[in-house]
Amino acid sequence: MLWPREHFRVAFKQVVSDAIDTHGASVLLLVALDVDSIAAVSILTSLLQAELVAYSMVPVAGYKQMAAMTFSSEIRSIFLINCGAMIDVYSTLKLTDQKVYVIDSHRPLHLANVYDRHGTVVLFDDEAPAATLTFELASQLNMATADKVWLAIVGLTKQFVAQQIDADNYNMLVQKFQDEVLALPSNGGSNDVVHDQTLREKCRDIAPEFGLDELFYGSFRRQFEFKYQWCAADVVHGLSALLEAPLHVARKALADHVPDALQGTSDDDNLTDGTPSAPYWQHSFHLALDALPWYVGWSV
Repeated sequence: MLWPREHFRVAFKQVVSDAIDTHGASVLLLVALDVDSIAAVSILTSLLQAELVAYSMVPVAGYKQMAAMTFSSEIRSIFLINCGAMIDVYSTLKLTDQKVYVIDSHRPLHLANVYDRHGTVVLFDDEAPAATLTFELASQLNMATADKVWLAIVGLTKQFVAQQIDADNYNMLVQKFQDEVLALPSNGGSNDVVHDQTLREKCRDIAPEFGLDELFYGSFRRQFEFKYQWCAADVVHGLSALLEAPLHVARKALADHVPDALQGTSDDDNLTDGTPSAPYWQHSFHLALDALPWYVGWSV
């Protein structure tokens, strides 16, 4: 069934209520392998932690993996982050008494989710990036913070650089988050719009000669004290590299620093000696999740 974003708070309160009579992890988070999903689940887990709700998080590489899953009797609520809108969720997951909440920017929507006759699948109908939707939930719960704003911006930027959102919708959301940034309490950083006037003006002067009509686009940077600055687009490309780098590339990069970091991982389900291995993409997911930078200070 379709729920508007105004009902996010109602859904989350139901998740918290369903967790009261359980003794283990009552929430399962199934997360797609992309930057927007990682940013979205980072916001969502912080909200669950604030309510003392135990959860399990599983990265998802494909629908075949989802179809093979079995669930503990303690699981009451399942969140699908960018991995559920295009499939028949009820049939694929073989649901019994679990409630499923789909936060997915992919289209088209599977009609079985839209007209769910079982009443167990809730689909939030909004084509915005998943991270911006989970930030909307945080705002409705009065739990929006600078960290959550940054995570939402990273998710939005990922959609834009990957050409998964058009310029008009991107600029509209950029304006929204500019207002969110300006509303944040000052932590010693700067909320001023930063312009490198000389370079920008020169580029604008010569851009039409090369057909570069949209050379610049609005974005954000985050600064740690007076030391480090992170551009949202650079963060997206860095996290994407961690998610997508082949195993042999990662082993070569880590060989001199952490030689045993990828021990027990393989591109296949088994190591060369036949023993079970952890899929490499699981390692990549958690590496990218841990690498997502949270710093203080702002530039727009």
